[in-house]
Amino acid sequence: MKLAKQHVARIFLGAEIIIFAGLYVFGTNGITALMLMKKDIHILDTHVVQLKNDVLHLQSTIALQKKHPFFQEKIAREQLQMARADEEIYLYNN
Repeated sequence: MKLAKQHVARIFLGAEIIIFAGLYVFGTNGITALMLMKKDIHILDTHVVQLKNDVLHLQSTIALQKKHPFFQEKIAREQLQMARADEEIYLYNN
């Protein structure tokens, strides 16, 4: 009788260890989920770096447009559709 209880206890302990190991590896917060999260973090970090570079480029473009009269005139002509007093404007539609 005592031997049967020990046998059942060992089987139960073995099953418990197998279940724990399965959850440790494949559970919702297991190793595989953490690896996927690390990959997502790496992708997001590269995206953040790319966006920071875009912001720097846009800031330099804005600074350039504020300083130089050529770019100010270009914005006035293209976006605001302004012209000098002695110029004629021709608009065409595609």
